[in-house]
Amino acid sequence: MLINGFSFSPSQWGQFESCPRQYWFSRYGSWGGWEKNAPELTREIYRLKKLSNRYLWSGSRVHEAISSCLKQFQQGGTIDQMLEKERLLTLLRQDFRQSRELPEGVIPPKGTYRFVEHDDKKMAVSDQVWKEIADRSLEAFGNFFQSAPWGWIQESGPECLLRTDEELEQIPFKTDGVEFPVYLSIDLAIETPEGLIILDWKTGKPSPKSHQEQLDLYAYYAFSQMDLPPSGIRTAAVYLSAPDRKVVLREATEKSMEETYLRIESQTRVILQKIRDPLKGMAEKEQFPAAPAAYSCKSCVYSRVCEDSLL
Repeated sequence: MLINGFSFSPSQWGQFESCPRQYWFSRYGSWGGWEKNAPELTREIYRLKKLSNRYLWSGSRVHEAISSCLKQFQQGGTIDQMLEKERLLTLLRQDFRQSRELPEGVIPPKGTYRFVEHDDKKMAVSDQVWKEIADRSLEAFGNFFQSAPWGWIQESGPECLLRTDEELEQIPFKTDGVEFPVYLSIDLAIETPEGLIILDWKTGKPSPKSHQEQLDLYAYYAFSQMDLPPSGIRTAAVYLSAPDRKVVLREATEKSMEETYLRIESQTRVILQKIRDPLKGMAEKEQFPAAPAAYSCKSCVYSRVCEDSLL
């Protein structure tokens, strides 16, 4: 029997911080919605959870394309950039067609997309917007091959690659006696003579301040799970939409590791206080009040099932 035990990740905190009710829908309201005998509302919440939007889709497919190229390089293969871009474009077109053709109310099959822009008429966008997001995806992917990290990798050789966005990592953690995993996914980890470099691909607009906590968590993983000293860990966000932006490596410190630990503890404590039974996955919706706002409600996939939505 599956148990909806408590877990934590940067994306979950971002969701909770934006709107606790949205977090509840995603983590608890949707639970069990895949079952054939699930209540109609639970099934619909689960279906909505499985929707994506054009921005998340674009970032995900670019990440996957880069990971595929890194794996080829790791195995000694030759990378044909034009061929890889054509494969990405083919995949983007396939995703678009499958999403558009999926019957209304159907849960997207595993490995396929259903875009909220196709599912909700209020969020529909023009064909030109779809073309632009595809063009930006291809441009971001192409910029990877012009980036400094790709140069570092080629110079160091395949053996330098330790992580290539293929595994979901976890850090065992405990807050107020509750044990749970903190999940994270490292886009790229490179071993160098000076230590470990952890990089995170960003396909959106540069926003270094908002990304530093995420990078610090990656450094904390290397510190706590790989037993590396902070001085041997450097991190950076690589903004693929801004190829001229310099990649600035930031060295971890004892202080940043302590601050990261305390931040995880503080953030999880806030959430755990609202959950009746974190081990069994029991939480009441009333404990997670909505934070309605015109912009956030408009972009929220759960607005159709939220009685507090402003839409």
